[in-house]
Amino acid sequence: MVDFIHKVNPFINMKEYLTKMVESFRTATEFEQLTEYEKNNNSVICAAFRKFWERIIKSEYEKSLDKNDSDALNSCYLIINELASSEHPEGQRILYEEIFYNLVLEEVHVPIVYSRLNINAKKIFDSVKTNQ
Repeated sequence: MVDFIHKVNPFINMKEYLTKMVESFRTATEFEQLTEYEKNNNSVICAAFRKFWERIIKSEYEKSLDKNDSDALNSCYLIINELASSEHPEGQRILYEEIFYNLVLEEVHVPIVYSRLNINAKKIFDSVKTNQ
C-alpha cells in the first residue's frame, strides 16, 4: 500500500494571502472595484493583483513611485518569488496561469521585472513566453 502525504494548499484563499502580504493591495483601485463575490474567487483576485502589479511596475519605470508603492512593489516580488518556489504545485500554477500568462508589459519593462525574479520564477516566466 502506498502512503500519501497530503500537503496543505497555502494558496486556497488568495484574497487573504495577497492582502496580508501586500497591505496596500487591499486599498488599491484594482481590489476595491471588485464585488465581495469576486474577491472570493481566486482567479478574479489574482487578475486584480496582476493589474495592480503592472501599474506599479509602470510607475517604477517612470520613476514616479512613492514610498508606499515602493514597499508594495517589493512585496509583490516576494509573492511572485514565493509562488514560484512553493513546494505546493498550486503556487506555480497560479503564477503561470493567473499572473504571468496574462501579464501585459511593455518591452522596456521586461528586463526590470526579470532582474527581480528568482531562478524558479524566471523559469516559469520563460516557459510562459515560449508557449505564447
